[in-house]
Amino acid sequence: MSSFVKAAALQMQLGKVEAMGTAKIKRHVLPGEEGGETAWFYRQNAFERQEIFRQVAYKRRHWPERADGVWSKRPEYTYPHILPPGKERLAFYDPTADAILSYLRKEDIALHSEALNLKSSQVACLNSLFPLRRDLWLAKFALRGFLSGLREVTGIEFEYTGPRGATE
Repeated sequence: MSSFVKAAALQMQLGKVEAMGTAKIKRHVLPGEEGGETAWFYRQNAFERQEIFRQVAYKRRHWPERADGVWSKRPEYTYPHILPPGKERLAFYDPTADAILSYLRKEDIALHSEALNLKSSQVACLNSLFPLRRDLWLAKFALRGFLSGLREVTGIEFEYTGPRGATE
């Protein structure tokens, strides 16, 4: 399933929530903030809490006008570290965002349903490794410490994410 189909499905899901009325959507906030609940935050481990603070600070610094997004599995809740629907490009490192999204479309690799979550592992992987795909000398230099005997990198490809619906 293409990322665009997944985004449309998420927007339909959000439409269902909106049809329930905005009073049904619960806002999750960071500790010390007003207007929502914080219990969700304390269910995270220490590293996750640190990363949530870091990601929320980044989101608010770069896109202060962006609303909080919803978790695809529980669309009745908003979270400050999730981007709103339709903003998948913002999850990616700006200089490579368009190339990453083009590559995913061309290779029919599904964008994970959690790509709007600024803690997305798929997005982190693409942001970290896609620049190496574009510069194979840099890839060799960066990877040789992990792969003993590495002489040359001839290409980097990203994996097929499974049958339709596998990443939901």
